[in-house]
Amino acid sequence: MIHDPEIDAAAIITQAFEQIVDPKLIPIILDIDVFRQKEVISEEEAWQTLEKLRHFKNRIFFASITEKTKELFQ
Repeated sequence: MIHDPEIDAAAIITQAFEQIVDPKLIPIILDIDVFRQKEVISEEEAWQTLEKLRHFKNRIFFASITEKTKELFQ
């Protein structure tokens, strides 16, 4: 679990390996759950928060993969 104090949010990162079918490939599951706890917010703040959480999740994802893997997403 990591925390981003700038947006007052947290992320739970889970990494798991799947069964190897092809010895040239290692299937990995990278599960990134980001969240922010707050009692009541306006609709506008909700949309802004979702955008911030999306950026937080993307920073975690791209910091977790190699440059070669990043090329697969281009």
